[in-house]
Amino acid sequence: MHKEQKLLKLYANKGLIIDNEEIIILKEFCLEYIQSCKKSQLLILGIDGYIIENTSLKVNLVEIVDFSKTEKNLQNCYNLAENFIRDMLNNGTSDGYIFTLSESSTL
Repeated sequence: MHKEQKLLKLYANKGLIIDNEEIIILKEFCLEYIQSCKKSQLLILGIDGYIIENTSLKVNLVEIVDFSKTEKNLQNCYNLAENFIRDMLNNGTSDGYIFTLSESSTL
């Protein structure tokens, strides 16, 4: 089982699984999830905010961040992700976040 699939299974009760492939991590578990990504050596390429309304999901276009643009950002992705999520916990309106991940053997 790939690292990302293991995290999906581990966090299944802390978010909403979409098509058995992605998970929207509820915002109160995002900082914990970032640490799990770091421990599993999964790079965080980006984060997308989602608003959950009844039975529908809406992308929150003002709560999206991309760390994949520069090598420096990728090397610092966990700190950048934590800073982004802390800011969103204080000021954001999303209910949860999808993390775009990549396996890396060069961390």
